[in-house]
Amino acid sequence: MYHGLVSCVRALGWVSAALALSGCSLLDLSKLSEGSGGSAGASTSASSGTMTTVSGSSTGSSGACASVGCSMHGHCEETGGPHCVCDPHFDGADCAACSAPYVGVDCLACAMGYQDENDDGTCAPACNPTTCSGHGLCEDASGAIACSCETGWSGADCASPCPPGTAGPKCEFAIVYGLDIPTSADWNTLVDVPYDLDKTATTGTFARVGYRLLLDAEEVWVEMDAFTADPALLGVPVTWGWDIPVTNVRVVSTAPNQPSITAPSAGALEFWGDCYDEGPDGFFDVDDNWGGGSGCYGSMQVHVGSKTIFGFNSWANDGAIDIGLGTAPAGQPDWTFHGNAAGFTKRRLEVYVAP
Repeated sequence: MYHGLVSCVRALGWVSAALALSGCSLLDLSKLSEGSGGSAGASTSASSGTMTTVSGSSTGSSGACASVGCSMHGHCEETGGPHCVCDPHFDGADCAACSAPYVGVDCLACAMGYQDENDDGTCAPACNPTTCSGHGLCEDASGAIACSCETGWSGADCASPCPPGTAGPKCEFAIVYGLDIPTSADWNTLVDVPYDLDKTATTGTFARVGYRLLLDAEEVWVEMDAFTADPALLGVPVTWGWDIPVTNVRVVSTAPNQPSITAPSAGALEFWGDCYDEGPDGFFDVDDNWGGGSGCYGSMQVHVGSKTIFGFNSWANDGAIDIGLGTAPAGQPDWTFHGNAAGFTKRRLEVYVAP
């Protein structure tokens, strides 16, 4: 009696497939439950091993996952026993908790001590006071922590001291000049400058130059491509000058008003022992006019873009020395006319070179 119907079910499987594709009527299907014998038994056998949907999850016909909820943040699998496989950032037997280090209702925020500064959805460790061992500046703006070590320290976490007389990220810079800066000076020849270290006679060839200026507990390290082959011309420019651009400048700073600059940048030097005038903008800053008398004031300034990295001036006029890290917050931006050296207990300039 139901031979045609059984053939239909055998060919196409259960419920929606039979209705949608075979043309079997709902009445025909209801009769299956009333019938007995070979035809009904054959249709039941044909359905064995198919998949059914339980609470939105695809599981085996045994329905073992029917009692397993995954909080809408995962799916149930039966292999090895019914269990939840959680979506990214979720955890727990029912996927109701955030996996560390994620927090929040949607488990997208970062827990304290972690960050996602590059917005890629991954929480990575954030900078903390111990990241750079107390000897460097930590940055995590790229999404990963990176240390810029203070002069004399090296390593990924700045925990390794450099040998005496060396500096740089790999301790590759060797000292050429060392100078404790007085509060006033009148230096007009090379012998006037009271270096306590002068290794120019034993310095070989070099490709990079580094300057370190320390004022009490703060310091700036600035390195650049070499702009001369003569190490004697890297120090205080009493009888020569450098009013030139410099390349691949990198800065490590502990001064609050001078951020570190890790990307190689274009810079400029204003080194001379003479007088000078303000630039076209009416200020003493990155574009002063060199000239107006020899050996009458003195400038030793490094700039990147429109900002001063350090200024060390007025060492050739027997007056109070101007000195500062970064751009001056008031007065002339490059520290000209500040006469402030006496305000610091420790004032030291060091010059380094690297192969």
